Amino acid sequence: MASEDLNVSTGADVCVVVTEANVAETTINGTGTEIQFCTLPPVKVAVLEPIPAAVPEPMTTCAISAGWMPEKFDGNGFKAWQQKMCILLTMLNLNKYVKEDAPVLSPENKDPLYLASVNTWSHADFLCKSYILSCLTDPLYVVYNKVKTSKDLWDALEKKYKVSDAGLLKYAMANFFDFKMVDSKPIMEQVEALQFLKNEIDSAGMLISESLMVNHLIENLPTSWLDFKNYLFHKKMLFPSKT
Repeated sequence: MASEDLNVSTGADVCVVVTEANVAETTINGTGTEIQFCTLPPVKVAVLEPIPAAVPEPMTTCAISAGWMPEKFDGNGFKAWQQKMCILLTMLNLNKYVKEDAPVLSPENKDPLYLASVNTWSHADFLCKSYILSCLTDPLYVVYNKVKTSKDLWDALEKKYKVSDAGLLKYAMANFFDFKMVDSKPIMEQVEALQFLKNEIDSAGMLISESLMVNHLIENLPTSWLDFKNYLFHKKMLFPSKT
């Protein structure tokens, strides 16, 4: 028997360290291992196999496999896409590169640590830019793939599509204030449609207060709800909400 110690288990909640000093005889067969301790009767034990250490999955794979990759941006809904992209880049620890300018490398600077830090920054910025480009549709990828840094790409997208979102905000606000309920459709379906318009306006950065939302909802109840609408207005006049 080898001189190294051997961890074995007898099947009960006991763990025995076996050495040459306390083992008289060892027999290995197809059903297990029998070990005789000194003059005691032989016992059958099972050799414990080592458990391999778990290798953590890389963060990039975790983020992608968890479904955090946003849908490819096609020019519509920039605000929501940008927010999802920020979540992904933050999970990958790359979000700062959409805000940082590239470090300037002076020809006279030969410091190896500084050169290594610049190379590290450039590699991380390349990864960040690649993730953003991979979340663009093919036509937009062709337009923006020659941009040098992540910040330049991010700023170019904001300059182009935040203006478009401003037009969409005006459109959503017009739909919100022109919204009228009718008796021919389910009431809850129309309430959800109005709530969707409110959420769309909120996500664009212009918040609609709850009191305005409630007043607008009551005002636009269909004609079959006239008695209920009058009751709500009367109740509001008797018991005004505290601000």
